[in-house]
Amino acid sequence: MNRRTLCLVSTLVLASITPVSMAQTGTIDVPLDFSSQYNINSPYDPIGPYGAFESPQGVPFELGTDPLLFMWSGDWTDRTTCCAVAELSLDAGVRAAETVFMLINTAWGQPGPTSYIAVEFVGDAGAYHRHDLVGNIDVRDWRMTSWTNSLDPDGITENAWSGFHPTWGDVRIDMQRFDLPAAFADQTLERIVVTDTGRRDFQRALVMAATVRAVGCKADLDGDGELTLFDFLAFQNLFSMEDPLADCDGDGVFTIFDFLEFQNLFATGCA
Repeated sequence: MNRRTLCLVSTLVLASITPVSMAQTGTIDVPLDFSSQYNINSPYDPIGPYGAFESPQGVPFELGTDPLLFMWSGDWTDRTTCCAVAELSLDAGVRAAETVFMLINTAWGQPGPTSYIAVEFVGDAGAYHRHDLVGNIDVRDWRMTSWTNSLDPDGITENAWSGFHPTWGDVRIDMQRFDLPAAFADQTLERIVVTDTGRRDFQRALVMAATVRAVGCKADLDGDGELTLFDFLAFQNLFSMEDPLADCDGDGVFTIFDFLEFQNLFATGCA
């Protein structure tokens, strides 16, 4: 069945849909798009990952797709002023966030105990969390041959990708996991703020991606807290764009079976 047929079928179904409360919940991963704030090229080209990327831990991310504009660097926010504080503010807008995963490394790098990178999470009704990233514990250099190279084995950071670059040698991308306080369960995570207080040739943050894991209903695609025809319309749009959120059966292709699985999720209140 092609997408045109699928749209006709789903249009017929929409006529009989009424709102359904979310009786059961699961989790959904929401990769954030902050490509408009990328300001530096990829140091991993030509070997690094681009676009849709899944970490070995099973977390989906959206990396840059252009090697010339791949990520955000604290060093490039102000190249004319030494020691300037650099800030990256990400709009999230995700309800009931429980965990945020980020891909952060450093250019250069300093060992602790002093932290030069802070990550803050702000809810729409006062929820707040901050984590100060410490070199050789929570964050390390993108190259394996210099500066900071260690991580706390029991900490928040794990390796997400590594490879050998013909110019730079062994290189890597690390993933941080930030578990949010319970206060975020009833709020919307409005924004994530990365504050970089380092400087060139000392330490600067490299932020490649961020994904929010939220408690919620997998069929509540418009995020309004109930299941309605608008969720079916959202599914149709995602399906037509071949968005991973519409691959409901998880087989990597977009077919009628995704539509049927979405109907099942909708009918059961998102198991």
